[in-house]
Amino acid sequence: DISFDFVYAGTEMQDKHDGFLWGIGAAGTFPTATDATLGGGQWRLGPEVFGGVIRKWGTVGGLINHQWNVGGSNDDTHSVTGGQYFYAYGLGNGWQIASGPNFSYDWKADSDQALTLPVGLGLAKTTKFGATPVKFQAQVQYFVEQPDAFGPEWLFKFTVTPVISNPF
Repeated sequence: DISFDFVYAGTEMQDKHDGFLWGIGAAGTFPTATDATLGGGQWRLGPEVFGGVIRKWGTVGGLINHQWNVGGSNDDTHSVTGGQYFYAYGLGNGWQIASGPNFSYDWKADSDQALTLPVGLGLAKTTKFGATPVKFQAQVQYFVEQPDAFGPEWLFKFTVTPVISNPF
């Protein structure tokens, strides 16, 4: 399945190193899995908000959303709250200690199987390719809580994020 976020967001800056991030919108899921055991078979939709603070030393914040099933071939009730907390501590010269683990809580699961909660540590470097800033990041995450049946214990995550101008 493919998940998406559609969020109106902005920043409120007091100066270059002191401000806030904010956003409000929707999160959803398209039922695109080709194997029923790998997907939910449902269209899902719900609200999403995020916020954070920007300081000279770095950034910290979080995002939270909730999705319910709104259609599809699977009649099971879906009610999952998910999100991400994030932090980035600047080391200078484009380097950061940073992470952004994703958590979730399944309101329909047994309470001992509902929570997925990782903690993470990572290293990031932002550099330019021509005029385009690009952030490379590697993270290691340990799951302090996860469903027994399928939850991971560890995760290694590598991301490449180009920074593009807002076309609006």
